[in-house]
Amino acid sequence: MPGFDSSIIRSGTTATVALIQEGADLAIASVGDSGAVLCRSGETISLTNDHHPSREDELKRIKSFKGWIDWESRATPMVNGRLAMTRSLGDFDLKGFGVIASPETSLLKINSEHDAFLVLHTDGISHVMSDTDIVQLVQAFNEPHQAAHALTCCAMQYGSEDNATAIVVPLRAWDKFQAARSSQLSLLRNMRIKYN
Repeated sequence: MPGFDSSIIRSGTTATVALIQEGADLAIASVGDSGAVLCRSGETISLTNDHHPSREDELKRIKSFKGWIDWESRATPMVNGRLAMTRSLGDFDLKGFGVIASPETSLLKINSEHDAFLVLHTDGISHVMSDTDIVQLVQAFNEPHQAAHALTCCAMQYGSEDNATAIVVPLRAWDKFQAARSSQLSLLRNMRIKYN
C-alpha cells in the first residue's frame, strides 16, 4: 500500500498506570515490564509482576496461540524471536501469537499512617535496580522530584541501556520515615548527581 509504514505494526510500548481515589484507594494497571512499587512502613511492596515469557502463565498463553519463544540467541527469552515481553500496547504483528494488551490490575487500600510513597518506573530502571534498591534510594531524599531524578541518573550510571523514567508520588506518610533517609546516603556517595 503506497505511503504505509510497515514498521508501525512492529512498534509497541509498555504502561503502568496508577489511580488514587480520595486518598484511600489505589488501583494499578500494568502491561509489559514497566512497574510500580510502594513504600509501606519503610518496607518495599512490589505492585506489578513483569509480563515476560519466563512466567509460566504467560508462556502458556503464547504457546496456546502457536507463538514460540527463542531461548537460545539471547540471554532474554523473546516471543517469536522478537519481543521480550508477552503483553504490550502495539506490536500488532504479534497479537495473533498471544501477545495481548490486557493489563493486570490490582486494588489496595492506602494506609495513611504507613504508606510513604509510590514509584512508577520503566524497565530501564528495573533492569539495573531491584524494587528494594528503588525504595532505599527514594528514602534518601526530601523532595520527590529529586528522588525521581536520582533514580534515572543512578540507572544510567549502573549501565542501563533502555528508557529510564520514574515518577515518585508522595503519600501522607512521606515525612514519617525521614529517619530512614540518613542511613541510605551510602548509596549516593559514589554518584555524581546534581540534585537541584
